[in-house]
Amino acid sequence: MHGTAGKTFDRVSMTWIENAEFARITADREERAFQRRTTQGQLCAPMAVIKDIEPYRSPVTGEVIGGKRQKRADLDRHNCVDAAELPRTTDGRFRNRKFAEKRGLTHLLKEDAK
Repeated sequence: MHGTAGKTFDRVSMTWIENAEFARITADREERAFQRRTTQGQLCAPMAVIKDIEPYRSPVTGEVIGGKRQKRADLDRHNCVDAAELPRTTDGRFRNRKFAEKRGLTHLLKEDAK
């Protein structure tokens, strides 16, 4: 049997489908759409709020910096960089034995420390 008798054109899949199969597919799509509507607005995962930085005075201008956006703008405006973003050359270890001993930090000495 050729032709479209007993078939319905499905605009989603762009094919001709038997009427019974089309009814089943349509009902399934409607059910999924209903489930999306009922769960819409509900949280899927907990929201994470990242705390902003504590206010501080700019070392260059003395104005109070109260957030990350202000901090970045202040650094850019005065051609500065945040010291926390500088590369660490010692990997948190000390090279000066006398300095480390005075502060009780000998466990942080580099192996080749003098």
